[in-house]
Amino acid sequence: MNTRYEEISKGSLALNLYEPVEGVNEDGKDWSFCGIWSKNRWEWHTTMLSAMVCKATIIGFYDSMGDKAVDFCLKQTKMKTIFISKEYLTKLLEMRSQGMATEI
Repeated sequence: MNTRYEEISKGSLALNLYEPVEGVNEDGKDWSFCGIWSKNRWEWHTTMLSAMVCKATIIGFYDSMGDKAVDFCLKQTKMKTIFISKEYLTKLLEMRSQGMATEI
């Protein structure tokens, strides 16, 4: 597991996926956010560990969240990066076609 989350961390940093959000500076530090939307399994935890190593704040998305709740979280955090499983990718793309989730 160490090797996997370290590889994800290095790749995420190389791709600049955790860039600090402009205008968000609380507690004297810049904030970056990472969304994770998948079933709770080992990949979820590996991704969470990699984001933590990169000092990103993790936002979890769950089955019970409706489109409006997901859109609210995306807008509130100004999140640019989300790790997402195939089943939720379809839902996110449908949301975008309806004018929601345009930040990602």
